[in-house]
Amino acid sequence: MERRVYLTNDGVAECRSQAAQAGEPLVFTDDRLKGFLLKVSGDTATFYVQREVGGKTVRVALGRAGGKRTASDFRDLAEKVRGELGDANTAAKAGDAAEVGRIVARVRDRLERDGAPQRRSEQFDPSPVAQVNGDAAQVMDPAAQAMTDEAKWRALTLAQAMEEHFAKMRRRDRARSVGSMGDEMTRYLGEWMERPIAGITRTECVDRHGAVCDDHGGTVANKAFRNLRAVWNTAASKREADENYGAVNPVRRFGDVWHEEAKGKPIEWEALPEWAAQVNAIRNSVRCDWYWFVALSALRSLDARTLRWDQVNLTDKQAWYVNAAGERVSLPAKSMHRPCPKGGERKAFTVPLSAPAVEILKRRKAENAALFGDDDGWVFPARDKSGGVIHLSEPKQQDYRRDAEGRILRFKRNKAGEWVPDPKGQPRKFTALANPHRLRHTFASTGDEEGVNVSERVMKGLMNHTPDSTNMNHRYNRPSMDAMRAATEKVSAFLIRKAGTVPAAANPAALIVPEDRKAKRASA
Repeated sequence: MERRVYLTNDGVAECRSQAAQAGEPLVFTDDRLKGFLLKVSGDTATFYVQREVGGKTVRVALGRAGGKRTASDFRDLAEKVRGELGDANTAAKAGDAAEVGRIVARVRDRLERDGAPQRRSEQFDPSPVAQVNGDAAQVMDPAAQAMTDEAKWRALTLAQAMEEHFAKMRRRDRARSVGSMGDEMTRYLGEWMERPIAGITRTECVDRHGAVCDDHGGTVANKAFRNLRAVWNTAASKREADENYGAVNPVRRFGDVWHEEAKGKPIEWEALPEWAAQVNAIRNSVRCDWYWFVALSALRSLDARTLRWDQVNLTDKQAWYVNAAGERVSLPAKSMHRPCPKGGERKAFTVPLSAPAVEILKRRKAENAALFGDDDGWVFPARDKSGGVIHLSEPKQQDYRRDAEGRILRFKRNKAGEWVPDPKGQPRKFTALANPHRLRHTFASTGDEEGVNVSERVMKGLMNHTPDSTNMNHRYNRPSMDAMRAATEKVSAFLIRKAGTVPAAANPAALIVPEDRKAKRASA
């Protein structure tokens, strides 16, 4: 019997309870990540991941629940393994059964070495004739194969091309961007997903870009079509479609189409007190602390939102972090480690925390216990619609557009496509606080200020920017923890002085659902 549930640590405990009550083995399917499963049989709970490969469903054991690895760790591993099985599926569609067998065997061998249960006897047939999508894939002569390849290119859908691009991203340790990129393409190009990618025209792209720009803003439109361009290029490059079939990327010559995006600008020093007052007035203390932490650490939004307690050392002694590969990473006193930032695991970095940033995290540790009971390891936790604990997912502070008396305004498009006030229209929101990434620009702009004077090399180290490739000293001589610690203390002190106040929520956690209401909402 199979059931759908959100597989968190708390969810696993609930699954065990349901299986015990049922008195039979149960399989639970995660409702967030496709193919992520938990099988509970007696006292054993095992995580699996499955994916269709060549018309067959392949299920691979990831490991037993209840050890050192959390449900979140298995979720990350499942996403990575699904990407590898996607490569196997691509090989299966190409009729390369031997490669399919090698990929699946390699994945299972690695997982078993890491403690996953032993495999069943199921194996892929590596013979030249393999069953792919129910039909025998025969070895064809070159001429027939060339014709088939062109037909396959003409039939390749945008959804299939997107999966190929995601598999490439996972191989390059860019998996953290897969979720957001898939969501953006589905949201703004959703009705194109089942269309052949070769049939999408430039005229359609120009028209759709303009429509998305009008409805959601130019930055959103630019990002959606840059994603489409990258997906198309991956699919075409793999098949040499430009040379073999005369294919041309529809997102081409877009120089006059792209919306002109404003350059990232720091918050002016004169405006910093107003920003600080707005942040301190946020009724949700987790969000308040998150904004201040980003301002004082220069972390990117996702890195700050997904920070976990085992990646932070708030003590005066050295600690250790164990990454997904089982490697121990040193955590110096009062520092944090980001294992998979922008650029993937190869860009992992460790930086010191300033004294004000440490105080923010200490406050979070104390308040999280009171507000959430178990924060599931997240430094900045939140609750999803079902009441489960997740990391902060949307930190933007938005509000409806209002008139001078505070009433919500409604808008409707006129014949020219412009938004105009209309009582029968719909409300429109705007971002009430500066974009979080502006805080990163603000942090960087302090380097040359009097009393700070942080070198460019040290500032790049703090912000995990790529060293200057033209300066050999920058490429090989990375700043020390002591140099970065002194710099981040000076930057934090400067920003707090300019803000004219210290981090402090005016109404702590008023928007957090207390533990005593969790059961009521879960049963509603």
